Amino acid sequence: METPTDGRSAWTEFSWLIGMGAVFAGLLAGPAWWLAGSKGLTGLAFSAALCLIPGCAAVLVRVRGGSSATIVLVSIGLRLTFVMAGALAAKLLVTGYGMREFFIWLILFYLFTLAVETWFAFRRNSTTS
Repeated sequence: METPTDGRSAWTEFSWLIGMGAVFAGLLAGPAWWLAGSKGLTGLAFSAALCLIPGCAAVLVRVRGGSSATIVLVSIGLRLTFVMAGALAAKLLVTGYGMREFFIWLILFYLFTLAVETWFAFRRNSTTS
C-alpha cells in the first residue's frame, strides 16, 4: 500500500495542518491570556511552533514516499524528539515559564497535532484501499 506522492495532496495536507493549528491557537489564546497574560500567549506561540514544525516535516517525509508504517514511525519519532528537546531546552534555559505559561499549551498542541496527523493517516489509508 504505497502512499500517493502527488504534490497537490501534500500541499493540501500541509495547508490543512497549518490552518487547523492556527484555528486551535486562536481558540487557546483566550485561556492562555486569562491564565498567564502575555507570557501565556508567548508560551502558546512557542508550543504551536514546536508541534507544527515536525508535523510539517512529516508531511514532507510523506511526499518522499515509502510504506505507511515507515511514515508513521518517522512522524511519531520526529515529533516526539523535536517536542521533547524543545521542552527540555525551555525548562533548562528559560525562567519564569512553568505549567500555566508554557507546558499546558505544549501538551495540548502535542495532542492536537497527533490527532490531526492520525486523522490524515486514516484518511489516506481509507482512500488508497
